[in-house]
Amino acid sequence: DYRIIGTLNTSDKHYLFELSDALKSRFAHVEIEIPSKKEKDQEIFFALKNAAQEIEYDFEDYFQLDETKKSIIKKDENFFNAIDSCYNILSLVRIFKGFGTAILKLIYQNILGGVVTNMKYYNSVDYERLVDLSIVSNILPLIENLTKTDLEIVNSLVNKTTIQFIEKIH
Repeated sequence: DYRIIGTLNTSDKHYLFELSDALKSRFAHVEIEIPSKKEKDQEIFFALKNAAQEIEYDFEDYFQLDETKKSIIKKDENFFNAIDSCYNILSLVRIFKGFGTAILKLIYQNILGGVVTNMKYYNSVDYERLVDLSIVSNILPLIENLTKTDLEIVNSLVNKTTIQFIEKIH
């Protein structure tokens, strides 16, 4: 008697290979949805907490974690604008692809790593550049198979040019 716990995303399930009915019947499928926007603060808390744990640096000047309330005490407004901006961009991309919190954690690791590096060498942080690099390195490769129209929609949403995009296609 033994148990196997594994993961299977929708791409694996539908495109990589066909699972036989006999094999499928031996597994329980548990769907895990991405967090809703109502859970934004909690998702940011866990993603930021897990990202910070993997980087050996004291981020006390930027934020503190309130473990009892599962919330973040904000210390640096520019830092939190960057964190929030990354979440908002990911939430727009989630319209087309159901990326989970692990992607947000990776984005935050890039942001935190950039903060450490920038403070060490330049004693200042260019948050706009960090957000850009984090999104390009973590999300762009995952959405390259979206249709051109879907990519244009994401671009218009991110750059707040949705009205111009709608005018263009009509």
